[in-house]
Amino acid sequence: MKKLEKTYLIMPIDESEDYAVSDMYALYTSDRGIEIGILDPELILDLPLLANISGMEDADDIALFVDAKDGVDDRPVYKIYPELNRTVGVYEVVTGDYVPLIDVVKGKYKVKPSKEDDVISSEKTL
Repeated sequence: MKKLEKTYLIMPIDESEDYAVSDMYALYTSDRGIEIGILDPELILDLPLLANISGMEDADDIALFVDAKDGVDDRPVYKIYPELNRTVGVYEVVTGDYVPLIDVVKGKYKVKPSKEDDVISSEKTL
C-alpha cells in the first residue's frame, strides 16, 4: 500500500484534558487494522472521506490524540505514517516510554495528565 505524503506527530490524551475537538485525531481499530480519523468538524463536513470517521461507529477500540507539544515527557509521542486507505502502516515512538500503539488504542495504556496540565485546565474553566 502506498504511503501518504503527510506524517503525523501525535500524542495520546485523556478525555479530561482540555483540547478542542477540532484539534483531535481518533485512532480506532477496524478489520483493516488501526485507522486514523480527523475530528475537525469542518473537514468532516467538507471532505468526509479525508476525515475518515465513517468506520468509528463500528470500532471496538478508540483513543484520542492531538498534535504533540514540545517537551512532552509524561506520555509517548508517535510519528505515524498513514497509508492511502488511512490505516496506520508504520509508526515510531519518538519520545517517552515505548508503548505499542495498539495498546493505547485498545485502552491498555492510559494517559495520566501531569499536575501542571490539571492546573492549566482548571484555570481555563474559572
